[in-house]
Amino acid sequence: MSTHHLQPHKCPWCGELLDAADDLPAQVEQMPSSGDVTMCLCCGEWCVFEADLALRKPTDAEFLDLGEDVRCRRLRKAWTHMNQTRTKS
Repeated sequence: MSTHHLQPHKCPWCGELLDAADDLPAQVEQMPSSGDVTMCLCCGEWCVFEADLALRKPTDAEFLDLGEDVRCRRLRKAWTHMNQTRTKS
């Protein structure tokens, strides 16, 4: 996994400024591009990159696709566990 530092853009859900993205393990590391999905680590919501790497909320169809993707379900579960652990401290 590699971290890509980006121009800060606000999460469309919580307004947090996000300035980096990690890619899931892949054979080729690449910067995010239009249509790629990320999760805001502050609020746990899904965001989609636009052409300028600004973030938008997913469409209804994209939400359905995310729910069917096993990697996305695992990431959501990990975020939920991390967030529960963080709030207990």
